[in-house]
Amino acid sequence: MLGLLGGEVLEKKKKLGAFLTLLLLGLAATLGALQVTPPEGESAQIGEELFSAERALTHLEVIGANPRVPGQPFHASARDYILDYLDQTGIEAEVQSVISISPDRRQVPFSAGQVHNIIGFLPGQDPLGTVLLMAHYDSVPTGPGVGDNAVAVAAMLETARALQEGERPRNNIVFLFTDAHEYGLLGARAFLNQHILAPEIDLVFNFEGQGPRGPVYMFETSESGRELIGGLSRAVSRPLASSLSGEVYELLNFDNDFRLFADQNYSGMGTAIVSDMAYYHSAQDNLERLDLASLQHQGEYVLGLANHFGNHDLENLEEEKLVYFNLTGDYLVYYSQFWVIPLAIIGAVITLLIWIIKRPKISGTLAGILVLLLGLGFGVGLVFSIKEIAGFDVNTYRSHYLQGGLAGIAIAITMALYYLTSRNYSPRDLGWGAIVCWNLLAIISAFFLPGGSYVFIWPLLAGLILYLLPEKMENFIPVGKVIAMAQVFFLVPLVLILYRSLTMELPELPTALIILLIGLVVPALKGSFSQLGWWLPGTALIVGLIFLLSGFAPPDEGHPLRNTIIYELDADQNQARWVTLEDRVDPWLEGFLGEDPERGEVRGLSPFFPREYLQNVAPTLDLKGPQVELMEETFLGENRLLRFRVYSPREAEVVNLYLEHGTEIVSSAIGGRFVTRQFAPEWYWGLRFLGLPVGGIELELVLPAGEEAKLLVVEQSFGLHQLKDAGWEPRPDYMMAHPDYYLQTDSIFISRDFKF
Repeated sequence: MLGLLGGEVLEKKKKLGAFLTLLLLGLAATLGALQVTPPEGESAQIGEELFSAERALTHLEVIGANPRVPGQPFHASARDYILDYLDQTGIEAEVQSVISISPDRRQVPFSAGQVHNIIGFLPGQDPLGTVLLMAHYDSVPTGPGVGDNAVAVAAMLETARALQEGERPRNNIVFLFTDAHEYGLLGARAFLNQHILAPEIDLVFNFEGQGPRGPVYMFETSESGRELIGGLSRAVSRPLASSLSGEVYELLNFDNDFRLFADQNYSGMGTAIVSDMAYYHSAQDNLERLDLASLQHQGEYVLGLANHFGNHDLENLEEEKLVYFNLTGDYLVYYSQFWVIPLAIIGAVITLLIWIIKRPKISGTLAGILVLLLGLGFGVGLVFSIKEIAGFDVNTYRSHYLQGGLAGIAIAITMALYYLTSRNYSPRDLGWGAIVCWNLLAIISAFFLPGGSYVFIWPLLAGLILYLLPEKMENFIPVGKVIAMAQVFFLVPLVLILYRSLTMELPELPTALIILLIGLVVPALKGSFSQLGWWLPGTALIVGLIFLLSGFAPPDEGHPLRNTIIYELDADQNQARWVTLEDRVDPWLEGFLGEDPERGEVRGLSPFFPREYLQNVAPTLDLKGPQVELMEETFLGENRLLRFRVYSPREAEVVNLYLEHGTEIVSSAIGGRFVTRQFAPEWYWGLRFLGLPVGGIELELVLPAGEEAKLLVVEQSFGLHQLKDAGWEPRPDYMMAHPDYYLQTDSIFISRDFKF
């Protein structure tokens, strides 16, 4: 009887130990997740030399109240507000008003525009160089752009004030508020190519955002490594950064303001609020969704970097490629990439020595490799299938629920495979399979993705500690559980950042990392499989399904449907139509297009590469279209020079110019700045000009003397509220303009043909 009771007590202790292991791993995951949360917003009562989110909020409430489209009133009023505030703080400021053009490309239309950069200059006490703080103040027309990028603008204004309260930095500080970022990075190009201060800049910090909530992450940097990364670690209280993100972002080849500077060999770094991409560029990027903690985090980056590098010797920034990552949210680890391959080799050598000395079961190791590969195959494959069937993408709402659900299902599959295999092999033997796989990943990443090698090297080295120690030691010291907690704590923040940045468009990568992590922590679960059985994968599956189903909900005011609508008028034919970029109509679009709209081409929207759009006849309004006046025609030897004035009587914000395909062009210029030289006839010439001045813009074409200039001119104005006479009705609360088509939707397009 006593033996039976003792056995029951022992079983209960084992079950309790199994649950305790899971609780400890859950605690490590929770603590890891907390490392990628922004700090709490500070009140206006803190010291004047410190950053206060509450003080910065006063700027944000003005700047972020409405969309700031170049050429529209709210854009001009935001510019005036920034200038006035810089003047109040005693910072000398100017507006750089110039025409900016994107590089000569064989893609159309080219981007150009009248930009108004705001430049503030704070002279240093004894300058050793000049630091540039940069953020764009324009927004897309489909939303007020609170997170993208009014938060950064407000943070820079609060920083401008705070720098005046303490001791002025030794170095010069330049505040650059770039214009027309959303329309081709035109403001940053204008400063780089046309402003006298550009050659004087030694260090560049660019501040961006995907939305109004989430942590601020340093996602790209130049190669000026050790002092730069070390300075970030000391300057910011929660300096979230990873050399993996820098390498991945470089591979993606996205453009941003900092990338333009880096391409011209400027040193510096770029940061961004890593937010829910479903609200990016949308009407939901608004003040109501703002998290003061994100504003505080952004501000601590701006002010911290200004203070630190404002007093740093900028003349001797050494270039060195580094590996860097957060050990905790408050601390950055960094070391030279020189050590990457040696560390990977050390891991492989230790693995080989342990194998020779301990001689683990070959069959168990092979089973561990097979289980991990099956977990990756089934888990990632199922996530991919669900994503494709459900149509998840970057705009999918409630992504945190969906990501949690997909992760839960993948964990359930992997745990089920390990449970079934643990009946024949010990978790420690199965863990050897994971060690082999992680060794392979560490070596591959060391050679081909050195900035991301830390993801595999350090968890691997930690895992090897368990196999270096006698197995019996675990009966007295829970080494395996401690190591597993450290591995979970280390990798969970990266998993969360990957989920946020890759969104529902690519959830497979963080899911794969979770499955690989399970393989590493399997030795710590040796009692859990035998004691909990199917309860472990079953619970993960149920929780995953609950999360996944929670992600599916009907649209509402907080999660509105997206759609597009355009009013297009052919002024020559005096014909108008409603057009949508969608493939089907919803109840609101039916009010414009009908239940069964026709499908056809719309030349004013896509003249060179025709596509068919759903459309319907619209009332023809008396709207004056674009005008082109020939100002000069001059023959230059075998060529003919034509100068035009292009303007909009309606003062539209944008004009699109298209030359008939096949026209031979010697050169072209807009506002006195060259667009193209020696443009081949087989290319397509088109130009999109943003911020059209009231008096218009001068276009210059040089053609062969016998070449005719056939121009299609399409003016565009954002906003359809003035079309009540054409039947315009605002969207219901559960709908909004589609943010992916911010350059086109909710616009009036008026086209005309001209021949010279």
